[in-house]
Amino acid sequence: MGILLGYRGYREYLIKKVVPQLDISPLKKRKIAYLKHKMRTEHLIVLMGVSGLGVLLLFLLTFFQFSGGNQVRKLTNETMQLKEELMVLKEEQSELIRMPLFAYPSDGFSFSFINWEQLLVENDSEERFSAEHELSYQLSPFLGRTMAFIFIDQPMQEISLTFISTVRVKEDLHAWEENWQKLLEDIAPITLITQGTFSIQVSEEIDQSFEQTIVRDEEGEWQLLERRLMAEPSKEESDDKKEVQSSEESEKETQVEGEQKGSVKINE
Repeated sequence: MGILLGYRGYREYLIKKVVPQLDISPLKKRKIAYLKHKMRTEHLIVLMGVSGLGVLLLFLLTFFQFSGGNQVRKLTNETMQLKEELMVLKEEQSELIRMPLFAYPSDGFSFSFINWEQLLVENDSEERFSAEHELSYQLSPFLGRTMAFIFIDQPMQEISLTFISTVRVKEDLHAWEENWQKLLEDIAPITLITQGTFSIQVSEEIDQSFEQTIVRDEEGEWQLLERRLMAEPSKEESDDKKEVQSSEESEKETQVEGEQKGSVKINE
């Protein structure tokens, strides 16, 4: 806008400067008058165009600001809704943890909803995830809040199961042990399953949490391979620690022997 006004003023200045120096005839006066009129008209059109463009730009800015505000409000509402849903889920989770374990079904637990042979042959990740989700959902009332994992070894034609369960207090462990024993009886006919790891976490008494692993023997019976408290190191960790300690002791003995030999040489 300022450039346009400056340019207009400069052209009018040139015309005013030139006009007094000329012997102007009426025809030339009309031409100069026409030129001035044309300049004013052009400047007016440009000025209107620039003003219209400014109004359009202002409208677009207002529109985008309004649209952006709506998006922000929408995202804020969605975030609040997600927070509320998360709080509901946490409350439900807490209620589930506080609930006592249900007695194991008298007619046993059915694994018929999983085709183990097909799962072993195809090893489809979606089917495995679906089976894990269903196992977790159906076993949670009897083992506490549970996450189930299925591991497939196609070369060995074996399936391993891992269950991570959570109970509230150690008083629930007795019911968990009873349900666990009955669960092993229901898993036994599924010969493709050769190993199981059960991790139980006591939320209010962490030192009571433990993990145990079972395997099938040559006769197909379950045998307890290992049971340890979660606070204790595993067998491999203990062996590694012993190796480190023995190596440190060996280094110390070697260093002492070297010092003794050096002292003997000095005495000589």
